[in-house]
Amino acid sequence: MTLPVPRLSRTIALLVGRRIRSLRRERKLSQYELAARVGTYRPVIARLETGRHEPSLEVLRPVARALRIDLQTLLEGIDWPRVDRLARLTVRGVYRARRSA
Repeated sequence: MTLPVPRLSRTIALLVGRRIRSLRRERKLSQYELAARVGTYRPVIARLETGRHEPSLEVLRPVARALRIDLQTLLEGIDWPRVDRLARLTVRGVYRARRSA
């Protein structure tokens, strides 16, 4: 029985990454410059922006600080209704998978 939960976390990671990329570009920063401000390497920023790295709050706080915004502002720009729709589909899928097992 496979559950669709990873799809939800990948979607959230992708939406957070797009938000980070958008804010970085608004500030005319390169990935190298943002990485230097965060205290990490450019590939880490690239993986965050493309959704290949699931961001934790421990990762997002320094990124938000480097972009000179608070964490709430970073997360406010995300398409949460899309995440909510996907979450509801995920919960339905888990429920159906458990019922059929």
